Amino acid sequence: MSTADVRTAAGDFLAVQNANVPANASDVMLGAPAAPTLIVPANAADGITVTTPFTWSAFTGGVHKFELGAQGAPSFINFTEKIAATITDLSAVGFPLPASTQYGWSVDGLAPLASVDAIAALGTTRFFAGNYVFGASHIQYVTTAP
Repeated sequence: MSTADVRTAAGDFLAVQNANVPANASDVMLGAPAAPTLIVPANAADGITVTTPFTWSAFTGGVHKFELGAQGAPSFINFTEKIAATITDLSAVGFPLPASTQYGWSVDGLAPLASVDAIAALGTTRFFAGNYVFGASHIQYVTTAP
């Protein structure tokens, strides 16, 4: 098995694992796409609502995990094949987006996966046991509307 990982100066992270490479192999080349890059909203944006678009660069050959989290507040996680998402409006089931709350948002990329159905069928434990590429953006912070 061969594993490589790297973190950029901006805080993006990339890991590659090939379980088919013998432990004593040398000169192994593990190709990987770039980690997802956050596009909008910008760091420190405020006035965020459930209609605010969040966008990022594509993680080639995989799916994305969009995550928005805050200390002591509901977290929102969305697996998608797209390069954009909004915060799921869960107010009807008792989890409204809290007002004036600072959230961190980030996007992970998981490959090789053809669809979100593939990660649902496989599960993350089995995904990370085989050949994979994992990319994680840095975290940016936004504040919800008052």
